[in-house]
Amino acid sequence: MRTVVGRLVGVAAVIGAVVAGAGVAGADTAASSVGFSPTVTLGTLMGSDTVTCGGYLAGKGSVYPGQTPGPVAVLLSSYFVGSGPQCFIQGTLTWQNLDTGATGSQPFSLSGFDGPGAPTAIYFNPGAGRVNIRVDTAHEIVAGNAQLTV
Repeated sequence: MRTVVGRLVGVAAVIGAVVAGAGVAGADTAASSVGFSPTVTLGTLMGSDTVTCGGYLAGKGSVYPGQTPGPVAVLLSSYFVGSGPQCFIQGTLTWQNLDTGATGSQPFSLSGFDGPGAPTAIYFNPGAGRVNIRVDTAHEIVAGNAQLTV
């Protein structure tokens, strides 16, 4: 029990340091590209609830190039540190078009150790309008958010 508590305290300290350097992105609702506030979360061994890493997902959403309005592409890049060889993150991206009322969600999975050179892409088509986007994970501490005009 003491070892588990010690590891969780260590992971929490690392997450705090990582997020402090991340900053928070502001939402520019008039832009066709926007950064997300970081999604602070924990990762696990694949197929279990054993926490092996902590950090954050940085997100960037943009209208697919050359198509306005059109599909939205969200790229999630991971910044994690851990105590084991695996760092698996499962989550859901949800969106709501504030002008039309349309909503949707898409599940995603990624490795927290893939790093910013290997972002995970999520695509969806919310239609034209102001769109709220949220990134939740199975072990989140803080969800990431953004608003994008399509």
